[in-house]
Amino acid sequence: MDGVCLVSSAYMNDTVHPYIREDVDTAKRISLKVWVRAVLGLSEDQFVEWVGHIADNDWYKDEIIEEALIAFARASVETERYEPFAKLGNRIFELAKGELPGVDSFPINDIEMIRNDPVHLNRTPEDDVLGAKRKPDLLVVRGSKIRTLRSTKSMAFDWTDVLLFLEMKREKPLAETFLAWRKTQGLPGLDPRTLLPLGSTQPMKSGAAKKSAAAPIPTRTLRPRPPAKPPVKSKRELDSDDESVSDGDSTGPKKQRITSSELVTMDAKLQAGGYALEIASCTYGTRLFSTGVVLEDDRTSLWCYDAAGVVRTQETLSLFGDFEKVAAILVAFACCEPSQWGSLPPSIVTPPSSAPYPKHFPPKNLKGHTLEMRLPISKEKVLVTLGKPIFTQYNLVGRRTFLYEIKTDSETLTKPMVAKFSYQVTTRKAEQKLLRRAMKAGVKHLPEVHMWKDFWKLSEGARAIFHEHDKDDQYEDRVFRGLVYTQYFPLKELFSKSCELIPRMIDQMLDCLHDLRYKAKILHRDISCNNVMFEMRGTEVNFILIDYDWATIVDGEGHPIGTLPFMAFDLVADMAKRDNPDYQPIAHLLRHDYESLYYVSIFSSVSYPNMKRSTKARVHKTVVKLWESGPYEAIASVKELLCRKQSYVKHDLPLPPSSEFLRPYFVRFCRAIRRAYLVADAEDSDDSDDSDDEDVGQGKTRAPRSGHETLGGLLSRDSIKKALAGKARKVYIKVEEDEEPPVAAETSSDISADESDSEDESIPITEIPKRAGTKGTARKVAATKSAPVKKAVATKGPSKGKPAIFKATGKQIAISKEPPVKRGNFKGGKSAEHDDQERRNNTKHD
Repeated sequence: MDGVCLVSSAYMNDTVHPYIREDVDTAKRISLKVWVRAVLGLSEDQFVEWVGHIADNDWYKDEIIEEALIAFARASVETERYEPFAKLGNRIFELAKGELPGVDSFPINDIEMIRNDPVHLNRTPEDDVLGAKRKPDLLVVRGSKIRTLRSTKSMAFDWTDVLLFLEMKREKPLAETFLAWRKTQGLPGLDPRTLLPLGSTQPMKSGAAKKSAAAPIPTRTLRPRPPAKPPVKSKRELDSDDESVSDGDSTGPKKQRITSSELVTMDAKLQAGGYALEIASCTYGTRLFSTGVVLEDDRTSLWCYDAAGVVRTQETLSLFGDFEKVAAILVAFACCEPSQWGSLPPSIVTPPSSAPYPKHFPPKNLKGHTLEMRLPISKEKVLVTLGKPIFTQYNLVGRRTFLYEIKTDSETLTKPMVAKFSYQVTTRKAEQKLLRRAMKAGVKHLPEVHMWKDFWKLSEGARAIFHEHDKDDQYEDRVFRGLVYTQYFPLKELFSKSCELIPRMIDQMLDCLHDLRYKAKILHRDISCNNVMFEMRGTEVNFILIDYDWATIVDGEGHPIGTLPFMAFDLVADMAKRDNPDYQPIAHLLRHDYESLYYVSIFSSVSYPNMKRSTKARVHKTVVKLWESGPYEAIASVKELLCRKQSYVKHDLPLPPSSEFLRPYFVRFCRAIRRAYLVADAEDSDDSDDSDDEDVGQGKTRAPRSGHETLGGLLSRDSIKKALAGKARKVYIKVEEDEEPPVAAETSSDISADESDSEDESIPITEIPKRAGTKGTARKVAATKSAPVKKAVATKGPSKGKPAIFKATGKQIAISKEPPVKRGNFKGGKSAEHDDQERRNNTKHD
């Protein structure tokens, strides 16, 4: 099954994010006892003691528990299992309070399990119409929160309220399995059809069952997207997990044969991963990790999601055969301290005195929390108080960046500032070091950093237990890092009023990327709308390039990474090939960052102008969403339209009326990218006997001159600027017999043939062999020698055997002087639009 599954629009967004499948598929498997000790803080001895106590006292014979188990097994549809399981869990909590040794009254006396479906959880205000609408089946939350919501007659929880989510999937009836278990326990027999006592004439007692029978709630199931090609993997290969299931009687794990319901099995894991994504993205940094329980019929597995990856239990437990273990684990969840629920360690952040933990955990955000840092030179200790949250990154595994406005007690820090927090791979060069290097090299448009600190490593928490007995298991340890810099403003604040300054933004960012590469030898590698911000310098707007987490010093080939909606076509198309046995990733080069700027300009003009909510939702669905939803092949196809199909940008790219004036600008940008690759492809194909001429004629990228990061100057800063200004280098086209003249590169009479910029290196501008033959037939053409660039007038038609020269007459967009913008008109912060999930390299995440 493809990792991106279509679902009911009433359930959530139309697709699951492409990375969720990868995260779930690569989940680390560990034993149940290790998982419970690492996540729940329950020692093996205490776990065994609790299981023994529950078995000795026959909790399964409790009247409420027995009725709940019967109703759960009797359910004819999935939704009929929700309320019985919630009833079962809450009864287990009640029994534990007075019986289990070591169980304190708090927090378990304020923990409840509740059915959540069919109510959607609230999205963050920043998500607006763009966020996912999800409804976990069951939740474990604070009882005080439930009482508060009931008093308001609204049972819509926030993601910050969720302590534990439970996802169920009904694959088959459970009556037979349940009756067999009861028989082994010596319990009275039940009618196989009704699960009522034999000979009983009483009606079903389960209120949930009767309600569902009268008005059944449709089962929520995912509908897998029809494959574009016939599947080549077997059903077993589609989900390589061989679930180890304990039936309560066997002495060891038993492999279960994978059945035809396997797609539903994977759906449960994907949905649970989606819930973990929302918790990570909507809790503004309050959680290091989140936990979930997946119940596929009676099979129960435990899941933990943190910035380094997903960890699940190797074996699954049967709700019937392993009832005592399941009950003990539920109690352990209800007894968790904030650190077991994923809170930041108290050594990092201190909650406000008015809302101490654990009584006030989980908080909605970290506003009012404090932490300590030091100034880099004077080593002065600074107390940082977090203010309003201004950004949270939409991703599950990776950096999980979030930003807050801050105040400090330092007399030397007087500028408005923000604190950026993220989980960085420990082996990567720190952002502040890269910025220091760039500033010394004289690069402009950089953020001003004031102080930083590495607070804590994942290897100091549950990960230490996960990996303590697996020394050969290499995982990317991450450090929780804080960085304080001057407050800048998101593009949305500027472009929601007018998009007139988009050309200026592109111009300044082209300079910044060029200088980073050739003055400081740094590639940014993560150009996105969230990473370009602005400040006011008097009445002038100055754009700033932030977030150097992915940046690298250019000393070799780097893996293709970035933010998915803004990644270059080459990189996304390359990602689609990662499953190939002989896959070798292409290098991330400067031209890819230039191309990302193109997507940033379109995204800004489409997403940021003020428009009606319904219009915004429609634009997002028809344009922006296609850049990050679906298989990589589908995303690459959309990118190909934007950067290789000039006619699409000219006629079919949806733009709001307020941005329509930018269409010629985008056409020129597209033309610059397209023609650069056409030239490179044509030249490369002449050096290869195995070239695919038809692909070249259609403008598809096959084998660009990858040794030159700007295609030998064809896609350099200066060539892009000239193209955007309606000017470009003269390019000669060799036209063979019986061929139509191609669309040549634009020319301008005032452009010098001498390009001294370092990007151009020593690659000359050569004649471009014509690639398209008559009637759509591609024809290989021999390249001619380089011709001098001279002033020329465009001819009206081709001359056989002679070069045809064409001159562009595109209309240039004049960038007028922007009106004064007062600083007070803008609020600080990074854009709250979803920052796509981080691009992982060819090993793992990041």
